[in-house]
Amino acid sequence: MRRRNYSLLSICQIVFGFLLFASPRIQASEINDRIIVINDSLDQLVQRGKEFSENKEYSKAIEVFNEALKITANKGLSNDASFIYKNIGYIYYRQQKYQKAKEFYTKSIRSDSLSQNSADSYFNIALIYRKEKQSDSLLFNLYKSLQVYNGLENSKAKFSTYYKAGVLFRNSGNYDEAIRYLLKAYEGFEEYKDDKEKAKICNAIGATQRLMGNIDIAKQYYKESLKLREIVGDSIGLSYGYNNLGHVYKSEEKYDSARVFYEKAIRIQDGFKETKNLGKYYYNLGSVYYQQDDLDRAMRNYKTSIAIKKQEGDSLFLTTPYNELAKISVEKGNYIVAKQYLDSASRTRNPNQSKDILLRHHEITSEYYEAIGNDKEALKYYKEHTNLYKTLFKEEQAKKIQELQERFENKKKLEKIRNLTQGNRIQKGIISEQEVDIKKRDWLLLLALVVVILAIVIFFLIRQRHKTKEKGFEVHRLESIFEGQEVVKQKISTDLHDIVTTSFDAIRLKILALPKAKNPDQVSKAIVKDIADINKQIRLISHRLSPLGDKIKDSTLNEIIVDQLTEFQYYRKIFVDIQLPLPTEINYLTLPSQTNLYGILLEVLHNIEKHAQATEVRISHKKDGDILSFVIADNGIGFQNEDRNGIGLLNMQQRAQLLRGECNIHSSPDGTIITIIFPIKVNTV
Repeated sequence: MRRRNYSLLSICQIVFGFLLFASPRIQASEINDRIIVINDSLDQLVQRGKEFSENKEYSKAIEVFNEALKITANKGLSNDASFIYKNIGYIYYRQQKYQKAKEFYTKSIRSDSLSQNSADSYFNIALIYRKEKQSDSLLFNLYKSLQVYNGLENSKAKFSTYYKAGVLFRNSGNYDEAIRYLLKAYEGFEEYKDDKEKAKICNAIGATQRLMGNIDIAKQYYKESLKLREIVGDSIGLSYGYNNLGHVYKSEEKYDSARVFYEKAIRIQDGFKETKNLGKYYYNLGSVYYQQDDLDRAMRNYKTSIAIKKQEGDSLFLTTPYNELAKISVEKGNYIVAKQYLDSASRTRNPNQSKDILLRHHEITSEYYEAIGNDKEALKYYKEHTNLYKTLFKEEQAKKIQELQERFENKKKLEKIRNLTQGNRIQKGIISEQEVDIKKRDWLLLLALVVVILAIVIFFLIRQRHKTKEKGFEVHRLESIFEGQEVVKQKISTDLHDIVTTSFDAIRLKILALPKAKNPDQVSKAIVKDIADINKQIRLISHRLSPLGDKIKDSTLNEIIVDQLTEFQYYRKIFVDIQLPLPTEINYLTLPSQTNLYGILLEVLHNIEKHAQATEVRISHKKDGDILSFVIADNGIGFQNEDRNGIGLLNMQQRAQLLRGECNIHSSPDGTIITIIFPIKVNTV
């Protein structure tokens, strides 16, 4: 961590800025009330430039805009210059010349940093960084845009930007910020009574709530969106909305409801000249009928989907319904027809398609060859399916871990960006006030300033020495936590690799040996047991990553702990002696702190079950002022020193550090005693 060295000059600047900030300000309304006289020729040039831009005559548009900029420079029309620079930036953006676009958007901001043009330019720069996949710069410019808009009067452009910002936040995994700005947009368009925009925003909120796992809330917003679209007669939006609701009910396996909404989406789209997503809607309906074992109707809808997609010229989608038609034909025993569909799926396959489509094709092809008795080809496609499944599984796990890490890092970055943009805004305000008020200062103020400087110098010298010590301790603690996190992640990564590679290879070998086995039933049971063991290991890793899960929504931490210990005693046949009642303070800890405390308990119970050979566990607790301690003791056989580097113990130590406490472990042949000590206040909501 870098230490700050405060010079006498920098301290003077801080104090002088503070005194300026305390002086009377020029109100924003005074600036907005200034009347700018715009030359007619400037109006004409801007209009011509916009016409050339709309007609994609970009070089002519830029030439005209440059002439307009000369007029703004001569007359000092900064707001008009900002508008023109923004339009030039947009021209380069449309041509995908993103570096030039950023250059002119930046000029727009510099010309008038507090105008709507500036806000729009910040937002457009954020869109460029999204294309360049630079999330830090995206979030920074997005917040700058929102900050400028927050200071402007309400307008449809302002609330439209809030809506688009909500979508950007959602796409980057920042769901809380997404909901915050989507609700702001909804409230804004509520004032304008713009039901069409409200419908669009409700749909976006529903999609965000669905990603957050709040299915019931998502349904409410989807249905509200449908009501609004019915009011404004937005048929296309209605069809999309019904299709979205169909997806929600299908994910809940409520197939009758899903079918109703898919059919509504189809009825609306059937009336359009351009079918839009009608082919996909028929496919969705067919998939519901398939889940309900209505194979004939499923086939009819799949065939309709293919016919529509062929008419639209959308060959990329055709592989999917062809695969499902082949699957149904195999189940019906129509093997010749099944082979025709499989060949059609192969012909329409494209490298740009999802690997899941190819995985499904291998699976159905293997089933087809197995059904007609061609074991060699069946085994070939089964192997291809297995190998591709392993690849997809690894990619999916890596993607999930990366998304979780990015979401965690983005939350920290958002807070820093929010503070930074707020600081920049205050600084600009101080500078503006300084330019207006500097002439009003006199020598008496300077004398008072010297006195204040001397006082602040003394204060900073004392305070800085104290802060340096505190920061040293904090840096050491954070380094320890991050090192522990890296070790745990590496351990979890190793465990996942071993589970996927070793265990699945063992299962694959057993499956290959099954046809030749003398006791196939016994081999089958062994395969089932191996799969159960894999599930158990993955469930353990999941608990280590997120111990509480959704339990905390319905119960207090005290209740969850007691339930867990009761279940542990009943199923593991290990007697649990617990000091009741548990301290109520733990129910008011922050959610991360509750998660860490509960995670330590789960690791302790897992170690007792797996290694200790104990028959009894004793749990006691004690509160000493602001310090809470738990003692967990068993009468097992203890463990060796070489076992202290296991992922479970590392996970416990790391979680204790995150609680700003410690976890002490004492093991002997007579049992193990684990003591958890942490402060209450720093972990309380």
